[in-house]
Amino acid sequence: GIAVSARPGRAAAIAGGAAGREGENTTIGAILIGEPVDQLTLARSAIAAHDALARCVVPAHTLFDGDTFFVAAPARADVAPQRVVAISSAVEVAVERAIVGLFKSAP
Repeated sequence: GIAVSARPGRAAAIAGGAAGREGENTTIGAILIGEPVDQLTLARSAIAAHDALARCVVPAHTLFDGDTFFVAAPARADVAPQRVVAISSAVEVAVERAIVGLFKSAP
């Protein structure tokens, strides 16, 4: 059998009960980095944002979702590898906090 997470959304998706309809469960976000960065930093930050989404929304990234994060910075500049990790990690935490905050504030 398939090992199933204790999270109910994942079990429902595996059982076929959480498929939804096309475009019904799309999450869109924008991340604005406040310093010049390179393409790698933008890409790693988008990946980090999707990692945060997958931890907070289950199931995420299904065939019916159009989950997208846009990442922008004010200019282009070389970034040291350690700084790429720091920025993308900060993005991951910020996106996770934003998603959790939305759920907590929902009626």
